[in-house]
Amino acid sequence: KESAPQDAETSSDENKESDENKESRTGNAVDEETEQPPPEPELVLPELYDSPRAPPEDVPAIVLSYMKIADAYMQKANYRQASKQFVKVLKKAPAHIPAILGYATALERLGQPKKICETALIYGNATKAALAQGDDRLATVALRRAVVLASTSDNKEQKLDTLRKLSELAFTAEIASDIYFSVGSEMMEGDGVGSEEDAMNAFTIANKFYCSQDIDADDTAAGS
Repeated sequence: KESAPQDAETSSDENKESDENKESRTGNAVDEETEQPPPEPELVLPELYDSPRAPPEDVPAIVLSYMKIADAYMQKANYRQASKQFVKVLKKAPAHIPAILGYATALERLGQPKKICETALIYGNATKAALAQGDDRLATVALRRAVVLASTSDNKEQKLDTLRKLSELAFTAEIASDIYFSVGSEMMEGDGVGSEEDAMNAFTIANKFYCSQDIDADDTAAGS
């Protein structure tokens, strides 16, 4: 008969310890939850270049004259004189695609290492002009040539800066993926032109653009 109160007290103590253990575990779980770092923000894809459409500009007669002279110099492999004539054309008609491409080609064939990135950006200008006139095929050819040319530059800083500028002209997911992969590859080479984190971000963007092609293809197939 006397042991009953003792058993009740023992049971009460055990319940208290059990409750304390539950509170302790709950507190630890809360601490663990609060100690977890916040999730990293999702990387947002840059917007693809969307050029406003514009009809071909009127070409003054003097421009046609300059173009004939430039073409004659190109046929004679006098690229320096040809480039000067193309510059005259572009002063009169900045969006004249044959002159832009001719100027870029002349500078490229001159083989001046210091002007490689400048020439690549001129091909980029041809991309913008071609897109404005609705010629996506020519725009693609010009932009891909720009990327290939920029990648041959020995100036790491200028090369990366040029590739970044060209990435802003990417108007399809495929081209954007290729350019951002080139950007990431340049950063991975080091030489103080970008961190490993920046390189991985560029690769992630390239991969997202690449994967988005499959999504677009599936949407097109579903719509048809």
